[in-house]
Amino acid sequence: MYAVHIQRLTLTIGLSEKVPYEALTRHKPDVSYLHVFGSLGWAHVSEEVHRGKLESRAVKVHMLG
Repeated sequence: MYAVHIQRLTLTIGLSEKVPYEALTRHKPDVSYLHVFGSLGWAHVSEEVHRGKLESRAVKVHMLG
């Protein structure tokens, strides 16, 4: 899903100097929330997996692409 989201924010040949998001909404997309692949992040651990009240509910992960 992340790869498709990034693809929709990149230029295409069919749309002259616009990205698909901009052609659809007529607004330039805000890409300030995007992170570099390999950067640190946190992933939520579901209720079924974590065992107790004091167990952490997130794990540190690296974004891969």
